[in-house]
This record gives sequence, C-alpha cells and structure tokens, in this order.
Amino acid sequence: METKLKTNVDARYFKKEAHAMTSAVLRSYQQSERSQESRIKDMETKLETENVVHKETVDFLLRKQRQLQEDIDSWTSKYDRDYGDLESRYKVLKDKQMRNRERLEHLQARKKAEDERDREERELQERQAELERLQKLEEQQQAYAASQIQRVVRAFLKRRAEQAASKGKKKKKGGGKKKKK
Repeated sequence: METKLKTNVDARYFKKEAHAMTSAVLRSYQQSERSQESRIKDMETKLETENVVHKETVDFLLRKQRQLQEDIDSWTSKYDRDYGDLESRYKVLKDKQMRNRERLEHLQARKKAEDERDREERELQERQAELERLQKLEEQQQAYAASQIQRVVRAFLKRRAEQAASKGKKKKKGGGKKKKK
C-alpha cells in the first residue's frame, strides 16, 4: 500500500506537475498570443493610418493634378490670348511704323526738294545781285567813260574852236566867234 500510495502520490504529483507544465505552456502561449494580438492590433492601426494617409495623399495629389491641369489650361489660353493680342498690336505698330517711315521719306524728299529750290533761288538771287552789281559797275564805268569822252570831245572842240578863232583872226581881222552850223 505504501507503494500504491506512493505511486498514487507520485501519479498525482506528476499529474499536477504535468497539469502545471501544460498550464505554464498554455499561459506562455496565451501571453504570446495576447502579445501577437496586441502587435496585430498595433499593426492594423498603423496599416489603417497608413491607408488613410495614403488615400488622403492620393486625393491631395489628384486634386493638385487637376488644379495644375486647370492652371495649365488657363495659362495656355491666357498665353494664346495675350500672344494674339500682342501679335495684333505688333502688326498695328509695324504698319504704323511703315506708314511713318514712308511719310518720313516723303517729307525728307519734299524737304530736300524745297532745300534745292531754296538753294537755286539763293543762287539765282546771288547771280542776279552779282549781275545787277556788274551792270551798275558797267553803267558807272560807261558813265565815267562817257564823261571822259565828253570831256575829251569838249576839250577838243574848245581847242579847235580856239584854233579856228585864232586862224580867223589871222585872216580876218576883227572876227568874233565863229558861228556853228
């Protein structure tokens, strides 16, 4: 009995020890399971957060892409419109420049012609003034020459008259002045 008792006690002891060991293993597995579940919950929370962040980032990027596309379209249309306006203004200014250049060339030609006419008129006036001066000088020279001729002729006539008067006194005594015919 004692052996039976001992075997019973040993069997109970082994049973309790086996039960304690399985309980310890079970507790450690449960602890590990709880730890894994906690890690799973943390990972799921992180995954959910990452998914939310990813979704918001994708939404933000899509909105930004749409906004940028709208801006591109807006700026492209503005560029086209402004470029067209500037091109038309450039054409208007270029046409105006061409008209002004043609007008300037016309006015320069007219001014050149007027200057040429003025120069010709001045030259003509100078030539006329020179001609008048020369005519006046010639008239003065002719007047001087005429007065010299008249003086010489008068002197000659006077000498001749004196000679004729002195010859007439020699031939006729008492003569007076000779009559002119």
